Amino acid sequence: IINKVNLGLHIMKGQFGEVDLIKKIIDISDIPKTCVEFGAYDGVTNSNTFYFWKKKGFKSLLIEPDPKLFSLLKKIANKNCTLVNDFVSINNKLSKIIKQNNFPKKMGLLSIDIDSNDLEIFKQIDHKSTYVVIIEFNNQFPVWVDYSDPKDCIIFRHSALAIVKFASKIGYRLLDVKGANLILINEQNLYLPKKLYPKSLKDCFDYEEQKRVCKDIRIIGSKFTTNAKIFSQKPTLFLRFKKYIFQLIVIINYSLRRKKIPSSQIPNQCKKNILKAGLYI
Repeated sequence: IINKVNLGLHIMKGQFGEVDLIKKIIDISDIPKTCVEFGAYDGVTNSNTFYFWKKKGFKSLLIEPDPKLFSLLKKIANKNCTLVNDFVSINNKLSKIIKQNNFPKKMGLLSIDIDSNDLEIFKQIDHKSTYVVIIEFNNQFPVWVDYSDPKDCIIFRHSALAIVKFASKIGYRLLDVKGANLILINEQNLYLPKKLYPKSLKDCFDYEEQKRVCKDIRIIGSKFTTNAKIFSQKPTLFLRFKKYIFQLIVIINYSLRRKKIPSSQIPNQCKKNILKAGLYI
């Protein structure tokens, strides 16, 4: 059962407040009244399209692979929605799903949130058909780091800079950062006044959200726990001190108390790329 309070919040805000910004874009431009979202989850939680198909009548393609979440999605969707219980992947392309469901090719709003492989999927979409794109990045990487996991990984993580650099090469421009989401404008199809754009990624990066995500000392500057995912280019003495303190905790918990030490989430093939990016492990 979807919590009514949660429902009301997401009608207005989206995942990190993206909805208010998209509404402003719609007010000053003429984008197609269509949106595509994957993964759509239950249709409400962290949704960046819910407001538009529920309140503004946008024709929407909502894609969610999980059967349980898809059943919740079916309960809340209306006549504006085309629902697909499937994966978008490198082999199962978005263009194929759009064609199979007779959905319009032009996407006024495209929201990509699959927790991994976001950039790989973004690379293969039809960029002649997009206007506004919301795409998730791994916000545990510092803003100045250009990092992507190696191609032979099962799950791919990308820093904000890695996605922005690729997007800019094919005609997109960064409009804003909301939490762990980049909002990109396809300038081939949509013109916005220059004053709306930030000077750089650093000027609009959501540092507060990154700080919130990275409060746990287990994910700061080290590789020795299951949750270790963030790295620093210039580790301070305090950061190194935190690392050794937590290593001591690990020794007490797992060596003296004989618990099984969890494996690191950093695969060996990733470490070379991490070091190449100038990051401290």
